[in-house]
Amino acid sequence: MAKSCNCLTLAATLAILAVFFVACQIFLFTPDWAPITALARYNRSWLRQRRPECKAVQDSNNPPRTVAVVGNGPLSDLQRSQVGLSDVVIRFNKLNNRFCGERMDVWVIRFAEHAPLKYHGLKEVAHCKTEEALAMVKSIWFLDSIGEQRQKAIGNVLERWPFLLQRHRAEISQQRMAAQYEQLVGPGNPSSGWQGMMLALECAPVEARVHLFGFNWSQRHWKRHKMDAEEAHARALHASGRIFVHDPICGGLRTCGNCSVVADFNEDGFICANKTYGVGDNEEEQLTNVTV
Repeated sequence: MAKSCNCLTLAATLAILAVFFVACQIFLFTPDWAPITALARYNRSWLRQRRPECKAVQDSNNPPRTVAVVGNGPLSDLQRSQVGLSDVVIRFNKLNNRFCGERMDVWVIRFAEHAPLKYHGLKEVAHCKTEEALAMVKSIWFLDSIGEQRQKAIGNVLERWPFLLQRHRAEISQQRMAAQYEQLVGPGNPSSGWQGMMLALECAPVEARVHLFGFNWSQRHWKRHKMDAEEAHARALHASGRIFVHDPICGGLRTCGNCSVVADFNEDGFICANKTYGVGDNEEEQLTNVTV
């Protein structure tokens, strides 16, 4: 009998706590409930920090003020310096525009049947060894991780580089991201860049600024994704102040003029490493409004 009473007491306590937690969320935007609002924000921050994909973004004594989400398009020297000064740097797949040694805290990689080890980027980094990039990252995000084949591929990656077991790892459900994509952009297949942008927004503190670099949304190269719609969504977030879009420095996906940031490598590294690109469209006038 006493054991039954204890169970009922525990259940009642948990129910009260659950109701209180929900009430905190309901009153989050009610100005007259300042204590409740503060507690709700704390709860949301705590939940965010518990998410595996957010640990690298939140894993510091000082909350990040700037998060750089770096697509694989060409970068100017100025943009590279801005990326390097960011508190958190997120990069994608084959790291096409990254010089050896450049900052990266999160590596976002996507499942692909034809890719080595079944995930883009691993063993495909032509200009830097995979080990150099993996040694630097605090976290690795596996996009589209649901399914036996995907889980086996992730297991093979961890078996090949067992030190990744000590890093923050996140397995991102494509179904969840696709549902969010349909709600915000429309039906379609979200690109890795869009997913990384949204995850950065979800994980970063509300006071942090998310910057996009190397995004030029070229539909000509990415036929599987709705790049025009993704760009419109990013521009709307820029207009609202949630992110800052640094315009691409040229119209190519990964090239400017005769310099390719994909194919032109030699034993010493990046052939065009000393080339100075022009500043992206409107970048000079926007710089006065950017704090990195």
